[in-house]
Amino acid sequence: MRRMKGWILAALLCLLAAWSVGQAVLGGERPFRDLEGADITAASVALFPPGRSLEVPDREALAGLLREVVVYGEDPSWRDMAGQTVLFSLSLADGREVRVTAFSPYLVVDGTGYRAKEGPCEALAAYANGLLDG
Repeated sequence: MRRMKGWILAALLCLLAAWSVGQAVLGGERPFRDLEGADITAASVALFPPGRSLEVPDREALAGLLREVVVYGEDPSWRDMAGQTVLFSLSLADGREVRVTAFSPYLVVDGTGYRAKEGPCEALAAYANGLLDG
């Protein structure tokens, strides 16, 4: 009986460990998964460098990029990074003002930094730089 309890406990611990690893690797959250272009009443982007601000003309494209963003958990170490900062300021139809900074591999939402999937963050930065070039 005692041996069986040990096996059950070991199996439960293995399942818990596998679930935790799965959440860290595959999990993550999509904070903007339900965002639609119509939800955004106004949007602008500021790029540092070069220190320029622009209006975002295609809110649906921006919403599509934001829907793809995946964050894994709070991580304040984004403050120690160097490089280009891309800051989107959104006015939403529900009255909220949201500030989203793409700083791959981090995403900062209203001042709280998160470790994020790199591809979507880089896509946001590329989109903003494309607006600057075009």
